[in-house]
Parts: sequence; C-alpha cells; structure tokens
Amino acid sequence: MNERRQEPRKAAGGRVYLTHRGRCRVENLVNLSATGVCLQSDVRISPGEAVKIFLPMQQGSDWRMHMLLGTVVRRRSKSLRSSELAVELSETPNTQLASYRQFILSEFG
Repeated sequence: MNERRQEPRKAAGGRVYLTHRGRCRVENLVNLSATGVCLQSDVRISPGEAVKIFLPMQQGSDWRMHMLLGTVVRRRSKSLRSSELAVELSETPNTQLASYRQFILSEFG
C-alpha cells in the first residue's frame, strides 16, 4: 500500500467518537498526524464519505473535546470484524483543527 500522508504519524491509543450519517460510535485511535487520523473500526464507511471525529485531548490539567471534520480516504480490512479507516482532515471553519495541529506539533517536537 502506498503511503499518502505528507506528515509523520504518531502511534496513539484511546477512544474517539466517530459521527457518520447522524450516528455516533466510539472507535479506537490507531495513529494520527497533522493531516489525518487512522481508526480501528468495524463500521462500513466508503472512501469519499464525510465524517466528524470528536477527539479528547489534554490541555494543561484539563481535557477538551476537539471536533474535527474529515473524509474517509481508505478503508482496509484487518479481519472479518475489524478494519482501519484512514481519515483526511478538512480545513473547515468551526472546528478545532488549528489547536489539534498545535497539539500534534508539541507531541512530535
């Protein structure tokens, strides 16, 4: 499989909320970069479909939920019940993409 991300990935764990077609699911975070995230999920979402990801991130001593909008760019089956979703994040107003990217830079720095 060809590497498509322009930014380095950071392995990550934890849970995120994935919203698609009005339904919200809790999924496992696999890795993240400044331009995308990868989730372990059994939901069937085709490439090209829009999603919202709600990602809890620590800021100082507090935790904040960051809403990120994106498009599924790849779905890769890992087993019968598990697959990975690659989501490219969108530059959209009213999301916390800038603070997410700042967080990523501080983690890679």
